[in-house]
Amino acid sequence: MMGDEEFDAFFSVSYSRLVGQLYAMTGDWVGAQELVLEAFVRAWDHRSQFDLVAAPDSWIRTVAWHLAGSRRRREREAAGDGGSAGAERVTFVEALRRLGEDQRCAAVLHYLCDLGIEEIAAETGVAVEAVGAGLARARTALAVAHDGEYRYEELVEELYDFANRHAHPHLTAQQVREQGDRRRLSRRSATVGGVGALALAGVILVALLAGKPSPPTVTPTASHPTGTHHVVTKRSPS
Repeated sequence: MMGDEEFDAFFSVSYSRLVGQLYAMTGDWVGAQELVLEAFVRAWDHRSQFDLVAAPDSWIRTVAWHLAGSRRRREREAAGDGGSAGAERVTFVEALRRLGEDQRCAAVLHYLCDLGIEEIAAETGVAVEAVGAGLARARTALAVAHDGEYRYEELVEELYDFANRHAHPHLTAQQVREQGDRRRLSRRSATVGGVGALALAGVILVALLAGKPSPPTVTPTASHPTGTHHVVTKRSPS
């Protein structure tokens, strides 16, 4: 399990880069900052599952992308795109606005994260053929945005420069960890409380059953040796 220093170092060097990537995916600058920060909180909360060595960027990016999808579904009818920082426009982001959500995601993973088609398909769950088609459309969109020249490296550099200058988390790494710790504690308390409630319900049920009166016992007599009473219906004379 990662320690405090490892997590803080990863947060420090990765936050702005991941915000830039999510911004290109969603076109929402404000939302990208909020959701990447939330993904870091969840990473610390679930740090036993978060492998810092394997693919930490992918873990944060995937969680933030899924959160963005949930937000889009909730705000489908809302006007606006979440806004950008000031009047400055980022060419790479503007070019990708012409594409669908999955195509933007594929373009970011390819051009910003250096992933191949099969790796993109594995991370996003989109078919390889669809990823390839999406990247072809992204290539055209980027060329159009750059006056017909396909020089995406300059556009990527511009995007990351923008993110480095404008992405400033409102929480420090320590505060991110503190939020994650509070969530874990709250979840554990809820689990313990649920178990306690079930145990109490069991005790109450047992007590109720123990206090339930038994059915009356019929003592056998000479006329009814089995203790069972039979009702005889008299027939009226015909």
